[in-house]
Amino acid sequence: GKVGIGTTSPSASLHVAAGTTGNGLLLPVYTLAQVEASTPTVAGVMILCSNCAIPYSVCVGTAAAAKDQWQLGMATTATGCR
Repeated sequence: GKVGIGTTSPSASLHVAAGTTGNGLLLPVYTLAQVEASTPTVAGVMILCSNCAIPYSVCVGTAAAAKDQWQLGMATTATGCR
């Protein structure tokens, strides 16, 4: 199921995992091919890219429903998550 904080209808894009050890936020891990083939579901969604130029970089969706709208981390230019 989905869990929301401050909402009764959490986004379907949200996936959070927690355990008893190594607690933290677990982002979905994509390959570069998966990043290039995917479209952000909502602006601000984050994923990890396992084999991008910087392995395990955080990619942030900059626009929903638009291909090639992944940005590397919190960069200020839309250079793409490659």
